[in-house]
Amino acid sequence: MCAAIAKTANQTGRNYVVRRAQAATTAEHMKPAQGAGQKQYVTIPCRVSEGMFSTEWAVEVDAADGQVGSLFVHKSLVSDLDRGMGRLRVRWIRDEGVELVTVLLPQQSPQIGLWLQVRNEQVV
Repeated sequence: MCAAIAKTANQTGRNYVVRRAQAATTAEHMKPAQGAGQKQYVTIPCRVSEGMFSTEWAVEVDAADGQVGSLFVHKSLVSDLDRGMGRLRVRWIRDEGVELVTVLLPQQSPQIGLWLQVRNEQVV
């Protein structure tokens, strides 16, 4: 970590250092999973509304534990729009048993972070 980032991190708190470290490791986790085959990218249901810019949507996604995360994404990442609902393209990471799947969101959500566990039946 460069000195300027470390200095800023000390001024804004430890949480910044942790988030910066997580962001640095995201590239490693973005690599295709072993044996992922066709599951490299999947879609999950989302609620869609207008974004701040003409090229983006504001989306809300539901985690398996009931938490709701919101984020802004490029319009090309949302498909099957119908009456405020759509499907968000995410990176499949791994199956968590029979019922859950871990996915990587295209942007970090302030409420739930970058990683999301969803129910298996939500994933297409």
